[in-house]
Amino acid sequence: MPFTQSAQQFIRTRRVKIIGIVALVFFIIFSVTGFFILPPYVKSIAVEKLREQLGRTVTIRSVSLNPYTLSATINGLVVKEPDLKQTFFSIENLYVNAAIMSLFKGGPVLKEIRVEKPFIHVVRTAANIYNFSDILDRSQKTTGTAAPSKPVRFSLNNISVVDGSVDFIDEPVGKVHTVRALSVVIPFISDMPAQVDIFVKPMFKATVNGSDFTFGGNTKPFSTSGETLVKVNLKDLDMPYYSAYLPVKPRANIRSGHLDINMAVSYRRDKERSPVLTISGDILVKKLAVTDLRDRPVVRLDAFKVSIASAEPFEKRFALSDIILESPNLALYRDRHGILSILSLIPDHSGSGRKISAPETSPAAVPAASVEVGNIEVRKGIIAFSDAGAARPFATTLRDIEVRVAHFSTLKDKRTAFSASLNTESGETLRVGGDIGMTPIFYDGKFRVTSVLLKKYMSYLLKYVRFYITTVKINQSANKK
Repeated sequence: MPFTQSAQQFIRTRRVKIIGIVALVFFIIFSVTGFFILPPYVKSIAVEKLREQLGRTVTIRSVSLNPYTLSATINGLVVKEPDLKQTFFSIENLYVNAAIMSLFKGGPVLKEIRVEKPFIHVVRTAANIYNFSDILDRSQKTTGTAAPSKPVRFSLNNISVVDGSVDFIDEPVGKVHTVRALSVVIPFISDMPAQVDIFVKPMFKATVNGSDFTFGGNTKPFSTSGETLVKVNLKDLDMPYYSAYLPVKPRANIRSGHLDINMAVSYRRDKERSPVLTISGDILVKKLAVTDLRDRPVVRLDAFKVSIASAEPFEKRFALSDIILESPNLALYRDRHGILSILSLIPDHSGSGRKISAPETSPAAVPAASVEVGNIEVRKGIIAFSDAGAARPFATTLRDIEVRVAHFSTLKDKRTAFSASLNTESGETLRVGGDIGMTPIFYDGKFRVTSVLLKKYMSYLLKYVRFYITTVKINQSANKK
């Protein structure tokens, strides 16, 4: 009996030792393979596959794997341009951490994706032709016209891009655009059925051509509602720099001006009704100066602000809280042929070779837009007018232009209170006030003009009279309905 017990104890002890030795050997092999053998092999395969797919020279400084945390890090990924002189794309560090749940979810489940210091160099050489067009062509030839496969389920978490950069050289328009300090954070995104109704909350920050830009919001990209709220904040956009991208070539030059945008855009679609798009926020133009093609001043202003309370373009409903124009200065010229300078600024569409006409629809088929504005103001305005087409050259300046409009509306039977005033360089004054309506159109108010110098306007009267007035002044006030 003692011998039997000793034998059993020996067997158990030996079994434990064997299991321990096997576990130790497996641990050593697993660790050595994961930490030391696989990384150079993965690096070699990755470089070969990327070169094959991109048709570019690709280098990777190092690859590290952690088999226990299921994480991988790629350091120093560089893709060169075909001439090997310029870097097309690079990443300083790419870190990916997978979850063991990927084996049970039928698709990749990643706990973290971190991209550090990515850089891309983009060149547009002609319309729709870029320095990566060859990569797109190669990709299309590789994929061919294979039948669409079943969507792959995925769950990506803690996605971040840190300190990214973009250089965009637009050769046709001679512009260089830079993006610096690019930061992207996406806490979560998934198309798995149990997670499609969870909001994705992306955040984007960057400095674009020296202007700060932020983008964020909430979205359900894979749900049936597509519910989305986007917030955009752009500060001090240099307007002259982007004027080359206007869809129609202007007949004016934007000499200066900066644009601020602080907007929120929400979207939702339902099976029972049409999609709903709602826009709110502020648009601010600062220090704008525009000249004509002969470099004569057209308009200058300190600020132009539009505050949108709620705009629903699909429903044609627009509710604005404020429209404010600060210190506008408008220069108007009338040449000897009677053509106003402002008309020469309208783009010419005759070169398109075709006429654009509105579709024929009955008035009942297209409902009128509804526009409401809580407050409209023009502050400290100036209009300088000169006329070479009169019997004698004429010039005047309207100063101290002030306009106030309260509760403007295009709705039926809505009354809008307004007032306006101005002075001229010769001491003339105009005061107007009262109520107006748009549907139907009506005016109920009063006006007053003082110190009107008839001598000043003789350039227009000489066509009809044969005498010259030198000292007459007119003062007039009236009520009008």
